[in-house]
Amino acid sequence: MSKEFDEYVADIPEVDLIEKKDVALIKIKIGKNHRKESDWEAIKELLLSHDVLTAEPMRALPELYGVEHVLCENGVLYVFTNIDDCQSHLQKLSRRYGDIGEYFEINSIWFEDVLNIAQEHEMNVVIDKQDMVNGKYMVYDYAKNQLNAVMAGNRN
Repeated sequence: MSKEFDEYVADIPEVDLIEKKDVALIKIKIGKNHRKESDWEAIKELLLSHDVLTAEPMRALPELYGVEHVLCENGVLYVFTNIDDCQSHLQKLSRRYGDIGEYFEINSIWFEDVLNIAQEHEMNVVIDKQDMVNGKYMVYDYAKNQLNAVMAGNRN
């Protein structure tokens, strides 16, 4: 899907996603056991200067819905720097919430807008959720206005 998605997005100039090489750089920095402040600054600079992907279920459930067109599951917002992580998570949601079907509207949103939505609705944001055990991803803590790296456990 990634190649087809890249070709599709290339024809939409208002969508400014993070380049693949920069997504790879973010993943390397998040994958480290210890991140320096310069690592965090590089990650924040990339995120704050681009769009991220998110999705909204076509049919909402009490625990799965859109908040200002950003995917929300159990009170937490979800965004992605790349289509592969986005699709992987949506497939998992489709399996988990079978009655919702497989239909989500995928869209892009400026990352800074996501942070504003998180603050306004007092919700944390998961970025590039990884479902494999020990997979690392980011969480924005709205109360502390802070980006953190977390590791997936046995339950996702």
